[in-house]
Order: sequence, then C-alpha cells, then structure tokens
Amino acid sequence: MLSFDFKNSGVKANQMSVAAKRLSHRIAELKKAAVSGKLDLPEGFVNLAGDTAGIKAVKKMAARKISKKLGAVAVIGIGGSSLGAEAVASAIGSARPLIFFDNIDPDSVAEKINILKRIYADGKHALVVPVSKSGTTIETSANFEAVLNWLKRNDNKWRERIVAVTDSGSPLHKKCLREKFDVLSSPSHISGRFSFLSPVGLFPLGAAGIDIGAFTGGAAAMGNICLSESISVNPALRGAITLWSSCRSGKNICNNFVFADKLEKLAVFVRNLAAESLSKGGSGFTSMVSVGSTDLHSMGQLYFGGPKDKFTVFLDSGPVANVVSGVDLGRAIKAIELAVKKSYGRSRLPYYSVDLGRVTPRSVGELMAMKMFETVYLGYLMGVNVFDQPAVEFYKKVARRMLGK
Repeated sequence: MLSFDFKNSGVKANQMSVAAKRLSHRIAELKKAAVSGKLDLPEGFVNLAGDTAGIKAVKKMAARKISKKLGAVAVIGIGGSSLGAEAVASAIGSARPLIFFDNIDPDSVAEKINILKRIYADGKHALVVPVSKSGTTIETSANFEAVLNWLKRNDNKWRERIVAVTDSGSPLHKKCLREKFDVLSSPSHISGRFSFLSPVGLFPLGAAGIDIGAFTGGAAAMGNICLSESISVNPALRGAITLWSSCRSGKNICNNFVFADKLEKLAVFVRNLAAESLSKGGSGFTSMVSVGSTDLHSMGQLYFGGPKDKFTVFLDSGPVANVVSGVDLGRAIKAIELAVKKSYGRSRLPYYSVDLGRVTPRSVGELMAMKMFETVYLGYLMGVNVFDQPAVEFYKKVARRMLGK
C-alpha cells in the first residue's frame, strides 16, 4: 500500500477530530452506496473498481481489437474523459503507444496524425477511441472528425478500428449505431472525472496492454480503506481535513509537487479533480503542479520566499533507473527531494507526502482512488456538490452557437 506522512501538515489533532465528526454522515452515505453496488447514482464511483460486468466487457472488447499489427491506441477525449488514462499510461508506461488527442490546436492535431501516418507506413494500424460521455463535447467531436476523415482514406477496415466510449443514447452513441462502430457504455450518472475506473479509462489502458486487473485491484483495496471513519486508518479523510483546514487559514493554493517526470500527469489529474469538483460559489482553492528539480529553478524562490498562501502535497516514488551512464542520478534527485522537504520544515511551510514506492498499476490505482475520496470529503466540508461543473457550461453553449451544426 501507499505510505503517507502528515507530520508536517500543520493541523492539530483536535482539529482533525472535530472535522472527522462532521464527515461521519458523508462516510455513512458512501458506505450505503458501496453496499448497494449501484452505478446509477453520483456516488456510484465507489463501485466502479468492483464492477465485474463492466471490466469483463472492457477485457472482451480489448481482446477483439488487440493484434500484432496494432501499432498504437489513439484516444480522442478531453478533461475527465482522457486525463485518467493519460495519467496511468504516463506513470507506468504501456506495451503499445497511447496517443492523446485533446486540445484542438491544428498544429498539434496535424503532428499527431503524422504519427499515425508513420505507424501505417510501418505496416501497422491504429485503434481510435473517441471518449465523450455527453457525445457533444466540441473538442472531441472536431478531433474525431479529423482523425476519422484521415482513417477513411488510409485504412480499408476503418470501421473495425473504432471503439467509442459514451453514454447510452448520446449523439455519439447514435452515430456509432448508424456507422456500425463498436461502442462501450460509460456510466451515465457518474461525472467524467470520477469515471476513469469504467470503460472511459479502462478500455484505452487495456488496449494499450496495461494490467487493468492490478489497477482496479489497487483502487478497490484503497476504496475500502477510505470508507473508514478512523483518521489513523483513512488517508483520504485525513488529507481532506488537512486541505480544508489549510484553506480556512488562508492557504488557498495547493501545490502538487512531483520529482519524477512520469508522475506529472498524475498531478494534473489531481488538479482536475480539485478544480472541477470544488470550485463552486466562490469556494475551492487553486490547484497547481510543480515538477522538481526543474521548477525549483524557476519557482523555488516564490515557494520559499514568497507569500505563505500555499499548501504542498508531495507525490513521491522511487526512480526506476538509479544509475545512468555511470552517474547515480537517483541518489542525486532523492537528495534534492529530501533537502526541499527540510527547507519546507525550516520555513514552516506545511505539506503532506504520499509515497508510491515502486510505481505499478496497483499503486497508481491506490493513489487515484484515495484522491477521489479525498475530493468528495473536501466537498462536503466546503458545502459544495462535487459531482457537477455548472460554471463551464456557458462557454460551451456560446461556442456551439458560433460553430452552428
């Protein structure tokens, strides 16, 4: 299991106890949802890791699509529809490349299509996975049309190369039925950023050769722990109270700090959870991402000498390769990491640490599950609904009007 260090959080034991009592009702609600086994409710995310039918459907579809000729998996999604899978793949690697089409910057999309061209030039093909719960996401729809147009011109079996993941009955689902594309259903009652343990995240990962059984197993084990009412047992409970207390004391910026480049997307995933779930009616905090040592040489002076308005969460891991070309880089980066934490302590800058140890599908599943529960508990303490995102809908409506059909 992951290991946690809260001794430098700056939150006193009596503060923890008082806040934990406030959360006992929320924990009871999540336990009730877990006992029901249902997915058709916002809290249904607690049951995704144990959804044997959904996981079985993912594995069956992946087995149909994987072959020696499969050169890459192109995931077309944005935000909660793709960040979970991208975080996992970036952290642990995959047997075959995952290409993520998210932003609709024309240069970036053209560059990624050029990658597909090279894959086909090598005699292989791609699997294209558009992911959109609503089926109306502008960026995903535009990128899918661009990739689809290219695919039709370059692959005689283009229909077989597409597996969409979307809510049943969505415009994308209806398109799949018309065009005879394969489709997997996303859980319609669970918001995108909480759905990565469904086909939304599991299918791209499984098709890329990642062990989704170990991933969901880690998430399930951590999920059980995160339903405990004990502060000493439940890291999500303690993490939520810590961040909430920090916000109340004026530290309304949370810095997610990693020292392994491969964990950066995990930190971005955590940032997404906090930003979309907690920022309602003026509540929430600004979540940011730092990568050491790089950002120490551009932002370090701010962290140590600037305003004390930040709380830091360190996401730690052991490097896979310590010695590179005869130089023990692992020892060097670990020394810098420890020095940074000592400097934080000396400057009375609060933080807590999560150590993944060896980064594996299981440990990554544990971390992502813990962060989901932490976010839900934070939302309850802040008095917000963590499962919606009403403030971003306006720009989408305006953009759709400007673009027309």
